[in-house]
Amino acid sequence: MLLKLILLAFFLVSLFEAACYLLLRYEDADITPRRDPLPAASLLAAFAAECVVTLLSLLTRPFGLLGGKLSSGSGRPVLLIHGWGQNRASMALLAARLRRDGRATQSINYPSVSESMEIKAAVVASALRSAAALSDDGLVDVVAHSQGGVLIRDAAARQQCSAILGNVITLGSPHQGTGLAAVVPFKSATQMKRSSRYLERLAAAEKELAWTHFVSIASTFDAIVFPRECSDYPPGMNVTVNAIGHNSLLVAGGVYEVVKENLSYSPAAVNPTGHDKK
Repeated sequence: MLLKLILLAFFLVSLFEAACYLLLRYEDADITPRRDPLPAASLLAAFAAECVVTLLSLLTRPFGLLGGKLSSGSGRPVLLIHGWGQNRASMALLAARLRRDGRATQSINYPSVSESMEIKAAVVASALRSAAALSDDGLVDVVAHSQGGVLIRDAAARQQCSAILGNVITLGSPHQGTGLAAVVPFKSATQMKRSSRYLERLAAAEKELAWTHFVSIASTFDAIVFPRECSDYPPGMNVTVNAIGHNSLLVAGGVYEVVKENLSYSPAAVNPTGHDKK
């Protein structure tokens, strides 16, 4: 019985992902110049991996109701912020990798679907202040997935948290909205429409904001935040990867290496990516 339920869930997840990728291809058709097509085998493998990762995030969701305290580790703490419709369970593998590499981590929960972006940003800001109080230098590094990346910007610009932020890395975040938001019937999703009033007000509030180090990682195969250009964040550094789905950004080994490298950035040292925003 359990196996049948899991197979049914996988089938439904696959249908959802297929619908999202059809929307992605529709939007992508209007982009000029066209991107170099990936081999069909690579696309199929990436699609299957995304379906599996999405299913696992659903199955492990109950574990996200547990824990949440700052783990032991050296250096500046890393706050992990999940995306829309998920909880801290989705960040579990990323947190485990960071702890393995000696970093103290904390994954938070927030009402990602039911509240407005402004309310969610206030929750994130409170978590940032709590983590900063436990940091040796009073700063917090952040890794945020999807909607979480926009909330970090809001917390910095409108919740007065910019002074306690260190390195910020976002994964598949709709910094300029997403085409998918137009068909999702939730207020917080509506605020993520391209050129929404919320995003325009946030951009205006950020004009005088200075980041220590901000990196936006996005994929051309992301069917949740699309077109890929929607993940661009002009004040930061933008990194593009291929054949990695939206949720797969959280588990891909190559993406983690970029995350790890940029979390080690120090304004007083040479940036390992070769990009210095000073």
